[in-house]
Amino acid sequence: QEVLERLNSYGVKIYRTDEEGIIVATSDGTNITFDKEASTITAGSAPFQPETENKEETVYITKTGSKYHRENCKYLKSSKIPVSLEKAKADGYEPCKVCKP
Repeated sequence: QEVLERLNSYGVKIYRTDEEGIIVATSDGTNITFDKEASTITAGSAPFQPETENKEETVYITKTGSKYHRENCKYLKSSKIPVSLEKAKADGYEPCKVCKP
């Protein structure tokens, strides 16, 4: 936040993809134009916080294994059991080194 405030104090136009998404700059050889407006930074304003989905990730374990896997891992056989990533970690399972969930 401090850096953004300093840039703003010097009149630097700031274009932030975390707020605006894709920003396209076009040049005619002399001038550069942007398809979005520059961001406005005010002293003491809170940093932008993107919305996060409270989505639980599903991983897969087996009856006899000690690792958790992605659904398409080559080490999963027909005995794949879906569990939440949080539960797999809490139960002491470790991530598979091949599929790296």
